[in-house]
Amino acid sequence: MLVHTASVKTYLGQGQTADEYAAPVDVACYAEEELHQVTTSTGMITASNYHVFTRLTEGDKFPPKSEVTVNGYTGIVLSQSRRSAGSVFAILEHCEIHLT
Repeated sequence: MLVHTASVKTYLGQGQTADEYAAPVDVACYAEEELHQVTTSTGMITASNYHVFTRLTEGDKFPPKSEVTVNGYTGIVLSQSRRSAGSVFAILEHCEIHLT
């Protein structure tokens, strides 16, 4: 059940003087605050304080370094895990976003 809303500023890359982000968009999600150990997209092992679960189709909005605000918490995307179950279990498909 996607009972929360995340505001996502998708990371676009390094600009001339600073990182560049897309305009914020709202994404339906389920969010939980819980400490987990995760491996970042660069292979570093670190702690994730907040997790956001959303539809698999929304995953492209959450590349590493994107800024996400949900339930008053703002974090940076460390990594994401895509859970694809195939057509038989499509209802189980989701994307898990790991935030700082």
